[in-house]
Amino acid sequence: MKVLFLIGTLGKKIYHVGDEAMIKAEIGAVRKIRPEIKISVFAGDIAFAKKEMHVDAILKPRTGQKNSNLLYGAWYVINAFIMRYLKITLLFERERKALQKINESDVIVVNGGGHFNSHFFHTIMYLGANILVGKIFQKKVVAICQTIGPFNNKLSKIASKFFLNKIDIITVRDKNDSIKTLQKLNVKTKTISSIDDAYFFKHAGKNRGKELLKKNGVNLNNPIIGLSLHDFEGIENNKIQKFVSEIAEKTNSQIVLISNLFPKHDLEYAKELKKRLPTSKLFVLPGLLCDDFGAVISCIDFMVSSRYHSLVFACSNNIPCLGVAKNKYYQQKLGGLLEWTGLQKNVVKLGESFPKEIFKDKKEIQKKLEEANKKLKKVEFKNAQIIVNG
Repeated sequence: MKVLFLIGTLGKKIYHVGDEAMIKAEIGAVRKIRPEIKISVFAGDIAFAKKEMHVDAILKPRTGQKNSNLLYGAWYVINAFIMRYLKITLLFERERKALQKINESDVIVVNGGGHFNSHFFHTIMYLGANILVGKIFQKKVVAICQTIGPFNNKLSKIASKFFLNKIDIITVRDKNDSIKTLQKLNVKTKTISSIDDAYFFKHAGKNRGKELLKKNGVNLNNPIIGLSLHDFEGIENNKIQKFVSEIAEKTNSQIVLISNLFPKHDLEYAKELKKRLPTSKLFVLPGLLCDDFGAVISCIDFMVSSRYHSLVFACSNNIPCLGVAKNKYYQQKLGGLLEWTGLQKNVVKLGESFPKEIFKDKKEIQKKLEEANKKLKKVEFKNAQIIVNG
C-alpha cells in the first residue's frame, strides 16, 4: 500500500512547528499500524523531508499557491485526464512527477489543519487541484485533522464546498464548529470528529527541555510562563504588548518566548517584543524543531499562546494554558482544541485583560488535563486507522 501526504515540510526556510509535528505524528501512527506501507510527501524541501521524516519526497506542484499559478492548476488537472487516457502529459517535469506520484499511490491524504476558510484561498486551490487529480485517477482521498471555516466571502465558500464534496472521508479536529460549517455548506462527505494528531507527538523529553531552558538563561527553580505569539502588527501589536506586560506584573514569573514559525515571522517578532518590553524576566528562545519545541513546553508551568499547536503541546503534556484569539478563525481553532479537555473557557480575545484567576487555578486545570488525556489516549490511532482502512 502506498500513501501520499499533500502537505509535507517546507524545511528550515519556513519552519512551522505545528505542521511538522502533525505530519510526523501522522506518519508515525500509520507506520505503527502498517509498518510495510510506503509513504510519500509533497514537500517544499525534499532533503529536509527525507532526513526528518524518512519518507519519499518530491517537490510540491505549483498549483494555486500564487495568483499566476491558478490557471496552471487548472491545466494540471486537465493533464491528469490526458495522462490517464493517453499516457502522456504536457506539463513541466515538476508537475509531471506530482501526477505520476498521485497515480501510483493508493491513498491521498489532505493532512491538517485549518485550510478550508476565507484566510487561505490559494491553499484551497492547491489542495483542490490535487484532490481532483486523485479522483481522476480513482484514488481514495481522505482529509484529516481539519478545521473548517469560518467563511466571510463566497469564493472561498464555493470552492471549499466543491472540493470537500469530492473527498471520501473527513476528520475534523473540533467537536462542533467544523461539523456545523460543513452542514451549512451542504457537504455530504462522511465526517468524524478526532483530535489533532500532533497531540500524540513524542517530543525529545523533559531532560532535553530543561537543558534548552538553562542554556538560554532561564532559572528552572522559578516559575516559568511560556509565550507563543503570532507576528502581530499595528493595533494588534499594541494590544499584545499590553497583555504581555500584564502577565509580567500579575504573575511575577519568567516569561519565555517560544516561536511556532521561524526563522522569520514569530521569531523576529519575539526578538522585537523583547526590545520593546524592558524586563530582565523575558527570554527569547531560538527557533526549535518540533522535537525540542515540545520538550521545552513540557518543562514550563503555564502556557499562553495565540498559536494553535503551542496549546496542543501544552495540553498533551498536562501544562495549564490560556489561548489568545486574534480573530474568529482562531477563536474557533483554540476553543475547539480546548473543548476536548473541558477548558474551552480558557480563551480570551486579543485586547482583553490577562485573567489572573486562571493562572491561580493551575493545579485544578492540570487535574482536568490529566483526566482528559487518559481518555484521549484511546483515540491516538483514529486518524491513522481511517487512512489505512477507511
